Amino acid sequence: MDAIFIGLVLIALFCCLGIPILQANRSMQLAWLIPLIPALLAGVYAYSRFMLGTTYVRLAPGMVQFLRYGIIKNNPRVTSFPMTGGTLIVMDNEISLSGRQRLILTFRRDNRDLTLPVWRFSNQQEIMNHVWQALLSTAPTPPLSDEELVG
Repeated sequence: MDAIFIGLVLIALFCCLGIPILQANRSMQLAWLIPLIPALLAGVYAYSRFMLGTTYVRLAPGMVQFLRYGIIKNNPRVTSFPMTGGTLIVMDNEISLSGRQRLILTFRRDNRDLTLPVWRFSNQQEIMNHVWQALLSTAPTPPLSDEELVG
């Protein structure tokens, strides 16, 4: 959605600055290019978000960690959310335009927000069971080695 909005803003900016997007004599032939700009931006955003960087979630008793691998680095950037004071988990159950429920968990701590879009997984119930076990467990958090995370 962000890419579509940015594309529409760019089109509006071009129009306000007087930069012609379409030539007057070719307007009917090239009119299909206007929706192509937001679609192209959405494609670039999706590619960079889902293909170039990989994110994993590690669950342990009393701990949720997001492991984000970049393009070049073998070691991930680890963001930890211990289940202690100062960690906020927001569960949002959105309804899409098609009427499907979209469950999203947002983890917040120390001005960091990371989301877990549960709705994208085929085994949503199993994932939510594991998340609840990690969040509600009173067992001590085991040592979580970063050496095992190297690809």
